[in-house]
Amino acid sequence: MENYIEQYQRSQVAGMSQRELILMLYNGAIRFLSEAKELIARERYDQSWLKLDRARKIVLHLYSTLNMDAGEIATNLASLYSYIVEQICVANATHQTEAINVCINILTTVREAWEQIPDTEKSAVAGADNAAVLVGAEAQRPMGLSLKA
Repeated sequence: MENYIEQYQRSQVAGMSQRELILMLYNGAIRFLSEAKELIARERYDQSWLKLDRARKIVLHLYSTLNMDAGEIATNLASLYSYIVEQICVANATHQTEAINVCINILTTVREAWEQIPDTEKSAVAGADNAAVLVGAEAQRPMGLSLKA
């Protein structure tokens, strides 16, 4: 049964446009951050760590698929993604939700901007291999990217 669910998820993702995939990633990161915030409020730090880690992996995936040849937009997004990962680590270490709120605000703003950009410009920034999205619970960490807390 598990195998059929995975196959369905993969086929659903494979049929999505690049725009839909990027928005799905933003929505997932925002959702995991919101869930982590609720868990921290209830002092369930072991569970909040799992949600923060999922959000971190999504942001790292967004970072790793940036097309840096796109110029200033990609450079600015890379800086934002790095800052978000840093803030996720701060939230995990301090169990304070202020850093999570900052991340949610940034991701929401960037997601709204992506919704306004025509599809032709989005593909220039995102990179051609953005279809390798996070489907299951495990996400691969991009090679060569090291962000220390």
